[in-house]
Amino acid sequence: GKDNAITATPTITKDIREKTLEAWIGFRKAPEKSVTLFEIRNQSGYRGASLDGIQLTGGKKPKWQNPSIGNFRTEDVGGDPESAQPGDRVQIAIVYTADDRIQIYRNGQPYGKAYLPEQGTPAAKLQAFLASDAIVRFTVSPDVVIEEARLYDRPLQAADVKASFEAGIANFTAADLETRLNPQALGQLREYQAELAALQKQLSAEPAPPPAWIPSVRPTEPTRLLIRGDVNRKADIVTPGGMSGLRTLPADLGLPADAPDAAKRRAFADWVTHPDNPLFWRVAANRVWHYHFGSGLVENPNDFGYNGGQPSHPELLDELAVAFRASGGSLKSLHRMILLSDTYRQSAKHRPEAATKDAGNRLLWRYSPARVQGEVARDTMLAVSGSLHREMYGPSFRPFTIGTGGGGSYKEYKPTLSEEPAQQRRTIYRMNVVTAGDALLESMDCPLPAVKMPKRSATTTALQALSLMNNGFVQQQARRFAVRLAQDSPDPAVQVRRAFLLAYQREPAAWELQQARDLVAHHGLETLCWGILNTSEFLYVE
Repeated sequence: GKDNAITATPTITKDIREKTLEAWIGFRKAPEKSVTLFEIRNQSGYRGASLDGIQLTGGKKPKWQNPSIGNFRTEDVGGDPESAQPGDRVQIAIVYTADDRIQIYRNGQPYGKAYLPEQGTPAAKLQAFLASDAIVRFTVSPDVVIEEARLYDRPLQAADVKASFEAGIANFTAADLETRLNPQALGQLREYQAELAALQKQLSAEPAPPPAWIPSVRPTEPTRLLIRGDVNRKADIVTPGGMSGLRTLPADLGLPADAPDAAKRRAFADWVTHPDNPLFWRVAANRVWHYHFGSGLVENPNDFGYNGGQPSHPELLDELAVAFRASGGSLKSLHRMILLSDTYRQSAKHRPEAATKDAGNRLLWRYSPARVQGEVARDTMLAVSGSLHREMYGPSFRPFTIGTGGGGSYKEYKPTLSEEPAQQRRTIYRMNVVTAGDALLESMDCPLPAVKMPKRSATTTALQALSLMNNGFVQQQARRFAVRLAQDSPDPAVQVRRAFLLAYQREPAAWELQQARDLVAHHGLETLCWGILNTSEFLYVE
């Protein structure tokens, strides 16, 4: 970044509780912002379970303090504002004792008062920094620089801190170090310096790359049982496993505690999809049924526990699960079995005598009319208008432009309506940005990508009708639909029949044909197409 950078050590090799942090800090100028120069922190837990360190606050009166998660262990000790000038060096030491007390020293003398952090919360107690978890981090700053840092695994006494300050540190300039090199090493150094200068000159001619955020990969560590869930109280190592509540499968995955992540994921996937795991096959079959009928045999597709409810047809669910498992997990065979059933092929016709006994149609006495999902509606409009770009795979299309907004890291996303073929792909290839939502999709209950939605709601609102009437995408597809029909035939009767076949998969009735022809004669073909895209028959499956 433009202000500071962070560098860190590997994980420490022993547990540390009582301790002393000590650093000699050279000043180039007073920092404008707070900077934590030297810290020890655990990596486990939310943003690190705990940390201690040496921090200089920013502003006109910078002071030294101990940083901490939630500031539970941070306090203004009443020390004088830092007065170091450019070129000065300051020794800072912070001592942490077993009674939770914290004392800061500056240049060998106590800095402000010793203090006990806020008592009554575990985060204020003396923190434990654990081997193979905790690291030591330093801030590389253009304003202040750490010339030497020391981590003691014990609390130094006041006399020790003073003696350390008086002893100082060995400080060699680059010229001093060069005088100690033998001729061969000095020649090698000159070659490196010349190569570095050439590379820096070449680099300065290149444009600066944009900043990027990448994860820091570290080896997998064994998982431990945490006493009362406290990441600082680790107990026995546990091995990877599944749920012990399934009687048909052993919970142990047969892996050692230090198995790599890839092996753990593969073993767990094999355990979940094992033929002897009935829960997986029942959940999968129920979810496919849910997508075809709008509701699963178990209503909640994500919960087969007590709160998920009982299946409406338990024997049918078992039959589907067994058939799905017998097919080797073939979704195609499961779809075929459901779609060819008499249940699925029923009419949506209302039967009063059945409705009096089962108004919610849980017993499946008819096909429940269902509005298509927002993505399906968009894709259908593209297909009917002849605009659907059928390219599969590859990167997503962006239905928005990206601006810089008000500066900084904030980005402004503005939805766009494009004529480009790449923008006419299926909605599944649409890049989703929460702040650049699609008004049509959102009005038709399309959930935000960041929201978990096992079962979508289907509302009927005035906003949906307004979106279908006035949305720019709908009007665009109506125009393209009209162009397609006009290219197919100049005869209005043929155009109307073709429109009904494409949109409804049926011929128009005689009265529909006559009214549609009158509409085209008075208001144009595009108006007919716009009206068809707004009809319930176009948006509902019956």
